[in-house]
Amino acid sequence: DLIDGHKLLAYPVVENWNGEVRLRVRVGDNGGPGGAGERWSVSNEFCIRVLPVNDLPEVGDDALPYLEGVEDSVVKVLDM
Repeated sequence: DLIDGHKLLAYPVVENWNGEVRLRVRVGDNGGPGGAGERWSVSNEFCIRVLPVNDLPEVGDDALPYLEGVEDSVVKVLDM
């Protein structure tokens, strides 16, 4: 998306997405005085690369299972 005609290009991505996108752009205008010039630029290609992020794990408000009558029961967080 071009933002308010200010020469800014926004490329929205889905949350937690990572990867690479190649974009090819061309710029057009009225062709200069009298409209006699070239209306389109040569196309240019560039790459947007979003690197993966190692987010910290999140633990929700889930109730932790436990065994009644068993001392020192252990619940592994990775099993949740």
